[in-house]
Amino acid sequence: GGGGGMRLLPRPALEPAAFEQRWVSGSESARVSLALSVLPTTAELEQTLAPAGIATMASSADGSGGLKMYLYGCEEHSGAFHLVEVTVAPSRALTAAVKSDEPARADAFAEQFRRTLVGKWV
Repeated sequence: GGGGGMRLLPRPALEPAAFEQRWVSGSESARVSLALSVLPTTAELEQTLAPAGIATMASSADGSGGLKMYLYGCEEHSGAFHLVEVTVAPSRALTAAVKSDEPARADAFAEQFRRTLVGKWV
């Protein structure tokens, strides 16, 4: 398998408290913006991202027809976690902010996240 993709653990595990601690103390290292072709549900997003090794910590509808999710992945070789806050507006505009244990790798994680969605909804 080429493509220089990041190898993520298939089933990462992170305690909610550890996620929150990393999120609060980290700074944004990468950002993804996409215009989706349809407005997915949180369940559809979870089911699409999970096989790519990107797990869901929490998700919610925001009341205006949009949604917000917190997800994470863990690199196989280093154990570094990458956290992502995903917001999808009712206009189908998706924004993802990445905070990483290894900020230098955040762009690679963001690209993997983007490619996973582009194959399905863009």
